[in-house]
Amino acid sequence: MRYKNLLQFNLSPQEINEYTDTIIADSRRAQDLVGSLNEQDRNFSTVVLPLAYDESVFSTLSKNVIFPSYVAEDQAVRDASTASKQKISDFGIESGMRRDLYEALTTVRERQGNELQSDEKRLLDRMIRDFERNGLGLSQELQQRVKELKERMSKLSIEFQKNLNEDKTQLLFTEEELEGCPQDFIQSLSKDQDSGKLIVTLKVPDVVPVMKYAKKPETRRKMDFARSSQCQEPNVPLFEETLQLRQEIARLLGFDTHASYVLDIRMAKKYSKCVQFLE
Repeated sequence: MRYKNLLQFNLSPQEINEYTDTIIADSRRAQDLVGSLNEQDRNFSTVVLPLAYDESVFSTLSKNVIFPSYVAEDQAVRDASTASKQKISDFGIESGMRRDLYEALTTVRERQGNELQSDEKRLLDRMIRDFERNGLGLSQELQQRVKELKERMSKLSIEFQKNLNEDKTQLLFTEEELEGCPQDFIQSLSKDQDSGKLIVTLKVPDVVPVMKYAKKPETRRKMDFARSSQCQEPNVPLFEETLQLRQEIARLLGFDTHASYVLDIRMAKKYSKCVQFLE
């Protein structure tokens, strides 16, 4: 079956909630089918392909309930979308730590590893690697700790982004200060009633033309400084806690730092190589 996904911009809060529950239930059902297979029935076609297909479908359809949190004008819709984003994130953590799926994949590798085409073997190896990077090689107690840390980190990340999405910071510029910016952009800006200056927000459609076209360095400096320090008060504590959680997860998984954990599956392999390159 081939899914055709079209982003929907008119979902109500209730529809967002129901849509989220539906795609999670469908994905969990697909995973349960794979996890319940008898050992003799586990092969590339019954394990790897269904999981890969489910991941693709779920990732595509979930955009319908995540995207409104960034663009919807209705606060209730944005809130529902943010709540759905949390559900989807929690489900992703749950899915990535399912031992039955991990064992099904390792069975396929043991039984068919030498028979697979190079692309099939690569897909299988990457799936197993991802499970192990989520803690499936650890004891049950440590697995649970990793799961708790990931869930907490997910909540912090979503709260961090929500603060940015809901930020109402505005900068006031004269038309002279915005010299160089496209006229259609300048004409689209509202005016502050008290000062008569043009209102520029920290949203991307405002930031990009100012940073790219404004001729006056001071205008670009003000915009860059405001954008870089956006939501500083509520978000810095979230950021600092996330750093601590990342570090703990990395150590539980056998790495000295979070950077080492991330780079282990990238070309550089070690953060010391990155530092050497930058220096």
